[in-house]
Amino acid sequence: MPFGHVAALAEAIRILITDRDLAARLAARGRAKVIDEATWYERVRSVYRSVLGSTAEGMRQEEGVASYAAV
Repeated sequence: MPFGHVAALAEAIRILITDRDLAARLAARGRAKVIDEATWYERVRSVYRSVLGSTAEGMRQEEGVASYAAV
């Protein structure tokens, strides 16, 4: 839908209000996408923290540094 196209937005809203099946399908797809992306984010975050944590710990042991900023 083109930005600023008020009539197209109004029509899309009207369709969603009147077509409950379409609204339910779009809601289910949106929910699945959010769950998938949140899960992916958590996976990447876990790996990132694991790598940073192991690297920082290795540096502390090798260099005898008292502490680094928390990872």
